Amino acid sequence: TMTFGNGIFGFLSWITKDPSSIIWSVVPYAVLPAWVGAAWFTLHPFLDPARCRQLFALFSFLVASIVARGVYVSSKKISEGKTEFSIQLGDNSNSDNDGNKNGIQNTWRQIIISCLCSFTAGSVLVAHIGIGNAMTTFLVCSFVWKLPAKKSVVTGILVGGWTSLIPFLIHLIVLQDVPITLW
Repeated sequence: TMTFGNGIFGFLSWITKDPSSIIWSVVPYAVLPAWVGAAWFTLHPFLDPARCRQLFALFSFLVASIVARGVYVSSKKISEGKTEFSIQLGDNSNSDNDGNKNGIQNTWRQIIISCLCSFTAGSVLVAHIGIGNAMTTFLVCSFVWKLPAKKSVVTGILVGGWTSLIPFLIHLIVLQDVPITLW
């Protein structure tokens, strides 16, 4: 469902609503490495079902921690008179950036960190529990690329949907274990 909900309908919705919310310069560094990791480890999983449940629980805990941090940081910023949601303390010096056209510099450090995080999310999270690259992309956009929360979230939604396409097709066509009759 993530492939269709986020990858197609979410994408089309944001393209019509606010196309500047998608940071296209980040997308290749998030999608392509995640596709490689997800494809390989969907065909060659290394976690058993019990470990997958533990991984899902850990991932859920980490997401809850990040949300709690965002609430805390945002409440501090609101008390300082700022209104944007953020998970970062202090001022975000790149908060006006919306892609290469307005000043994001794709440094090798950012590209390498993005690719490694996306590959890891694709190979461990997406391949084993089916989710995770959207949150990983949000965190990388926020902390590595220093993007504002809205653009990080929208880009993460798009990447999460597109990343899930490869494992979905592998399960549908190669492994043939998608219960289509239940749809």
